[in-house]
Amino acid sequence: MIIIIMSRFIDREYELEFLNERFKNRGFEFIVVYGRRRIGKTELIKQFIKDKEHIYFLCDKRGTRENILRFRRSISEYLGEPEIASEDLEEIMRYFVKKTKNKVVIEFDEFSYLD
Repeated sequence: MIIIIMSRFIDREYELEFLNERFKNRGFEFIVVYGRRRIGKTELIKQFIKDKEHIYFLCDKRGTRENILRFRRSISEYLGEPEIASEDLEEIMRYFVKKTKNKVVIEFDEFSYLD
């Protein structure tokens, strides 16, 4: 796991280049962009994913289970397949990786609501 800690969203070319370089690597990567609220984390990711195959998922305050069910639905819609029966996030992610052939960025915005 790689963690990017941000302070302010000014001159974020370095962080954007870092993400693009990691994207070029083969295999699965889990990268956390971490920082205070309102400093441009979401904007950084939006700039990063704009030319890439991606799934943007906004977690909300409805709770972990509801967010996982909504994410599962998003995966199903993306794949054009019925929803997997599992409510386990890791299992849903393994299913997605197995089913997709392309490199896809999955962004969980407000990830802390999955906790």
